[in-house]
Parts: sequence; C-alpha cells; structure tokens
Amino acid sequence: MLSDAGHGDDFTVSAAAHGPDVVITLAGTIDLVTVHAVRDRIYQMIPPPPGKIIVDLSSVGFIESTGLGMLAGIHGRLEGREMHVRGATHRIREVLAVTGLDQVFVVED
Repeated sequence: MLSDAGHGDDFTVSAAAHGPDVVITLAGTIDLVTVHAVRDRIYQMIPPPPGKIIVDLSSVGFIESTGLGMLAGIHGRLEGREMHVRGATHRIREVLAVTGLDQVFVVED
C-alpha cells in the first residue's frame, strides 16, 4: 500500500501504487460533511507525474454534488494526466453522464 491516509466516521480513503499509476479507493459517504476531509486526503496521495490516477468508487454508497465537484477538482490538479473513475454504481454513472463529467475523465466499469 502506498498510503493509508485515514478515515472519518463515514468514509475511508486509501491508495496503492500500481507501477506509475495510483489507485485511490474511497469507501462510505461523500457529502457536505465529509467532502473536505476526503478531498484533503486525496490531494496528499496524488503522486508527481507521469502516472494516471484511478479513483475507485466501488465502496461509495452515496456521493452528492460536492463530491462530484471534488472529483473535478482532483482532475484539475493532475497537470494533464489521465484520471479514471472505477466502480461507480449505476446511479453515480448516470449523474456523471448528466453533468458531463463522464467526458472529463474516463469512467470504467
């Protein structure tokens, strides 16, 4: 494991290196109460280029608009590198499509 930045009552964040890429795994709820702590932990885990970032949402039960903004903000910090979102529920995938975020980063199954 590259890093385990901790957890709150409603979420956990961890990261693992896979070659030059980093998979950041989120679990729990990402809402107005948790988004700032989640975002800050993720920002600490973003490695320098060249690798891509893969955000695994397979254990996220709920994400609201502030969480979507957080994902866009992560993408903005990647200095042109690729960002993938993996494991999003059908509902989250629909929201990514409606907001156009599925065109900003790669949405994997």
